Amino acid sequence: MKKATTRQHQHDQLGFSLLELIITISLVSILAAFAIPNLQSYIMNSRINGASQQLIQTFQTARNEATKRQRNVVVCLADSTPTCTMGNKPSGWIVFEDANANWLFDSTETLISVRNFNATKLSVLADGSNRVSYNATGFAAIGNGANPQIRSTGMVICDRRGNVDSNGGPGEQSVARGLIIAGTGRVSLTKLRSNTTPPGIEQLLTATGSSCS
Repeated sequence: MKKATTRQHQHDQLGFSLLELIITISLVSILAAFAIPNLQSYIMNSRINGASQQLIQTFQTARNEATKRQRNVVVCLADSTPTCTMGNKPSGWIVFEDANANWLFDSTETLISVRNFNATKLSVLADGSNRVSYNATGFAAIGNGANPQIRSTGMVICDRRGNVDSNGGPGEQSVARGLIIAGTGRVSLTKLRSNTTPPGIEQLLTATGSSCS
């Protein structure tokens, strides 16, 4: 009899009461309610930051390759073919040696670099022709021919949140990122939601004529 009582006592010590279980589940639910949105924001921010840094590196690569090859080299937003696109929802960007300086990737030309992204989760938007050409001096080129391409002067990397403050308030810093492409072809990054000179993300978005996912 004594042994049975001892076993029962040990079982009671090891188990959870219904009240304890309810309290534990409630605490986990509360923590999850705070943690999951923060985790989602972290993932989305990391995706935008990563893409913007990759795009800046892409422009640097294009400039270096143009001077090294002594040929025009183009960066352009592209589809999955890969082909330069004027569409609002490109799925990546490419860098190629533009031997005939027509700002188009032809089958006989050399593809230098390809980057792809998930267009359902990320938007990369540009003004002008969605592309920038670098000449042999490493400067941004002017389009040739009767209908020359208009080079891009700005790009925006964003997602479905659009141009909102990074802290959820009326602040100046955006969750989106803007790239400002100078006449020399040099690229700088902006996090400002709105600005005149240099332009902020609101102004860059307006110039693209499009919107974030």
